[in-house]
Formats: sequence, structure tokens, C-alpha cells
Amino acid sequence: MNEQNKFDELQHQSNLEYYKAQCAAKLELSRTVNLAGQSALRACVFLNAGSAIAILAFIANVWDKTDKIESDIGLKIVVAVSLFGFGALIGSIATGFTYLSQYALEVDKDTLGYKLNVYSNGLVFLSYNLFVIGGYLVLAAIGKKFGLSFISPKLVNCLLLIILILVNLGFGVLAYKVLKIEKTQEQSDEKQ
Repeated sequence: MNEQNKFDELQHQSNLEYYKAQCAAKLELSRTVNLAGQSALRACVFLNAGSAIAILAFIANVWDKTDKIESDIGLKIVVAVSLFGFGALIGSIATGFTYLSQYALEVDKDTLGYKLNVYSNGLVFLSYNLFVIGGYLVLAAIGKKFGLSFISPKLVNCLLLIILILVNLGFGVLAYKVLKIEKTQEQSDEKQ
């Protein structure tokens, strides 16, 4: 019986060390994911806000005070700067959703935490979409102002569409995976 107790004790220690290693790996993975998420949030805010500032500075330097801006060029620039501004705002809101998501996960409300995480990621993708559309409008306005005929509108429209499809497809895959994980967790909770 003494041998069995020693074996059980060793097995228990082995299981405990394995559990500790799993917890450490999950903690490190969580830290890495959080760091990547923070980088994505910062990037979407800075991309949009920086673009709005850069376009306004560019316009102030390129167009003279006496030079009239054509209405369609002016409209494209105003809409682009507005999109950049909304993109920065949406990125900031996504940061708030990320905080709420982490809080919900901390108080053991996994389903709410995962949903808020998906919403936060969706807002980040929306912010990136606004950046792409705003960039397209600025490119079109500058191309028209300076007579850059080498920029084919069909090519630019095609590239814009491809970028938007890829960005939104990426979000769709992410949302599907998160919801699949959530459903799997709910099923495992029901079994317990």
C-alpha cells in the first residue's frame, strides 16, 4: 500500500505541474492576444486621425487662398476627412468595447465577454473600411485636381472592392470562429 501511495503522490505532482504549465501557456497566449489587440486598436485610431490631419495640412499647403476648389473635389475631400474622423471615433469606441469585454470575462460572464469582443473587432474592421474608402476619395480628388489621368477609376474601384471584401471576409471568419468557440463552451457547460 505504501508503494501505491507514493505512486499516487507522484502522479498527483505530475498532474499539478502539467496543470501549472497549461495555465502559464494560456496566460502568455492571453497576454500576446491582448498586445496584438491593443496594437490593432491603436493602428485604426492613428491611421484615421493621422490621415485626417495630413489631408487638412496638405490642402492648406497645396491650394492657395485664392484658388477655388471645384465642388466635386471639395465634396470628396470633406467626405474623406469625415470618414477618417468617424474611423478614429469608432476605433476609440472599439477600445471601450474591449475594456467591457475583458471586464465581462473577468467576472465570469464568458458569453457576454465573447460577444463584446466580436463587436469590438467588428468596430475595428469598420474603422479600417472607413480608412480605405476615405483614402480612395482623397486619391480621386487629388487625381482630378492635378490631372493624373494614369489613375484608372475602374482599376481603383476594383482594388477598393477587393480590399473591402478581404477585410470583411477576415472579420466574418473571426466572428464565426468566436461564435463557434462560444457554442462549444455552452455545450461543455451543459454537460457539466
